[in-house]
This record gives sequence, structure tokens and C-alpha cells, in this order.
Amino acid sequence: MNSLRFAVIGIGNIGKKHVESIRGITAAKLVAVCDIDPDKNDVSIKAKNIKFYTDYKQLIDLQGIDIVCIATPHGLHAQMAIDCMRAGKHVIVEK
Repeated sequence: MNSLRFAVIGIGNIGKKHVESIRGITAAKLVAVCDIDPDKNDVSIKAKNIKFYTDYKQLIDLQGIDIVCIATPHGLHAQMAIDCMRAGKHVIVEK
């Protein structure tokens, strides 16, 4: 079985929970994360060779992503979700 390839946009408290959950699923692989704060690119992300972006539009242009988890402030959800779907990604939005 091929792994589902995930990305997470927003690496705050909830985004980190998504990262941990994805890492705990055998059939899932975290391939990229995004946050406007470059300091969120911490050692745990770097150690796993996960791509880090500060611009979500660059992240969604990647061909190797199946599902994007959006864990940003509520006011950003709609446009990000629309952009992800237009890029052919499945979307999970954290309320």
C-alpha cells in the first residue's frame, strides 16, 4: 500500500498535533509543513527531512502532496482551502 502524503499549514499548537498524528499513522507520510514564522522550522521537523515553507502557495505547488491539513487562524481557512483544492489536493480544515 502506498503512503498518503500529507502537508500541514500552520504549526502552532493544533498544527503540531496534526504533525504528531500523521507521524503515528503507518500509511501516512508527512512531507511538508508551512508557517509564516520561520522559527517554527524546529529541529524535530529538520531531523525528518520534511520540507518547510513560509508561503503556503509554494507548498501546495508540490506534486508529492495528497492531503493538506489547514491549522491556521479561522479567517485564513476559506482561501487556503480553495487554493489547495484548486491545486488538486484533498483538504482537512481544523476548526
